[in-house]
Amino acid sequence: MGKRIDWIDVLKFCGIFAIYVGHFGTISGEAYEFVFSYHVPLFFFASGVFANKSCPENFLQFVWKKIKAIVLPYFFFSILSLIVIICDSSPSPHDILDMLLDCLLGIRNHLFASPLWFLPCLFVVSITFELLRRIFKKNIIILFLSVVLFYVAESLLPFRPFIEPSWFFNCDSAMYYLLFYAIGAATSYFLLHFSFSQSSFQMKILILLLGISSIIYSATIYFQKDFLGNWLSDVAVIGIFYPAIKALLLIICQIVLAKLLSFSKLLQHLGENTLYLCGNEYLVKQLIPIILSMIGLKLTVSNLLDVLLYSFGAMLAVYYILMPIEKRIYQRLGNLIIMIVSSFKPFGVKCKREK
Repeated sequence: MGKRIDWIDVLKFCGIFAIYVGHFGTISGEAYEFVFSYHVPLFFFASGVFANKSCPENFLQFVWKKIKAIVLPYFFFSILSLIVIICDSSPSPHDILDMLLDCLLGIRNHLFASPLWFLPCLFVVSITFELLRRIFKKNIIILFLSVVLFYVAESLLPFRPFIEPSWFFNCDSAMYYLLFYAIGAATSYFLLHFSFSQSSFQMKILILLLGISSIIYSATIYFQKDFLGNWLSDVAVIGIFYPAIKALLLIICQIVLAKLLSFSKLLQHLGENTLYLCGNEYLVKQLIPIILSMIGLKLTVSNLLDVLLYSFGAMLAVYYILMPIEKRIYQRLGNLIIMIVSSFKPFGVKCKREK
């Protein structure tokens, strides 16, 4: 495993924390619409930053690698969530079969554990990007193609995948989010190697202005005073791409925040384990009220402060309680699955057991 980048891990924490907060809906107040403007694009952007790392020469080997890293955990967390639903609400066999089918299709807004939609979509995006990279070689070409796919998703399809996806594994949403993944890949060298202290005076001024501008812009979005959006929305083509422009400007602000908080080891560790935080969001939000009710307590979340405290507490519960247990279970299940699959030697590779 390569050396981790502290501020990238904190950036991923900022993203998953925003997702936890956003899923409380309007209880979060102004934060609800604010975080929904950038939190999912931020994750695709952060994932794209490492898309240029060395990959297996065989494309099918790469697919198998992503199946192990993304698809298998998706089904693992889906089954855990389904077990909790069965124990808590005793659904009928017909309802259970419907939920299993929804899990296999992986379509957002149809899943019983809705936060998990991100994983199959990330799988599709990463596979699509890698295929384009092997064909066209240069990130600038992939970036152009991702812009075209974004335009198709926003303007040419009979529905908006951003709001109501309907294709298997969110392939339609992948057309929308590939742009952010490609931008992360295109800017990865600069992001991973840039040193503010060693840059020129002009570059320092440019970076400072960009950071300050993104903070001011983020404040206007939070308080729903989107002056830039009101102006650009009237411009035909640019108006179509404004949601992406908006998300990227907010992501820049989150990068500034991540740089400032990169000293925190706790936030680094949480960001390093966003797979488990994402996979357990539905689970932990179901379990906490159930456990509290068993000891005669009632949880009430009624304002933004409650949401922030509960979200962070839920993440700590996942990190310190659920994750250590799940890692042991998943390791054993993973080794069993790999042992079975390796007997067929899929994709022309020998599968190694997890240590």
